[in-house]
Amino acid sequence: MATDYTSLKTEIGDWLARSDLTSYVDTFIDFGEAWLNRKLRLRAMQTTSDLTIDSGSIAEPTGLIRARRIYIDGSTKSKLDYMTPEQFHNVYAGSETGKPKIFTIEGNNILFAPSPDTTYTGKILYYKAFNALDDSNTTNWLLTNHPDLYLAACCFPAETFIMNDPRIALWKSYAEQVVNDLNNQDSDGEHSGATLQVRTDVNNP
Repeated sequence: MATDYTSLKTEIGDWLARSDLTSYVDTFIDFGEAWLNRKLRLRAMQTTSDLTIDSGSIAEPTGLIRARRIYIDGSTKSKLDYMTPEQFHNVYAGSETGKPKIFTIEGNNILFAPSPDTTYTGKILYYKAFNALDDSNTTNWLLTNHPDLYLAACCFPAETFIMNDPRIALWKSYAEQVVNDLNNQDSDGEHSGATLQVRTDVNNP
């Protein structure tokens, strides 16, 4: 099994049994990583960041896939409610200022309303895209823990490129099954011992 960027590229070539695709392997990996970031929602992908909320619109954290929760920090923590962009603009169409109560995500920005009347420190919990592999970043947690999934996610775009139709379905089916298993296991672990409640994750449009 591959343990780093170089060995993954070698393994992709070995499984494809092609020696003429070397210049394309980086693209296969890029495609595989993009697919994995769209499909995986694991606790290992969750991270927290501080937000300086000093205007009605601030840049989202780098790599944000989906926000789980935002609150304003302080002696009393205030959780912000999420609204879709359409709801957000319908409810707060004016120039009201104050302590933000709601937020939405539009493009690459997080919008707050009311618009802050001073600078607030916020905390965001979100799913972050895992670090892509390259010559300077030779491994990441996903490759370390699930090298078979990484390989499969990179090989079905490769088989698509070389028009090897029967193998596309085999690789994609394997990757999808592992993704489903990991997402389900992670969800079970997150709620183990607790009463399940409806969770309103926030999708980045």
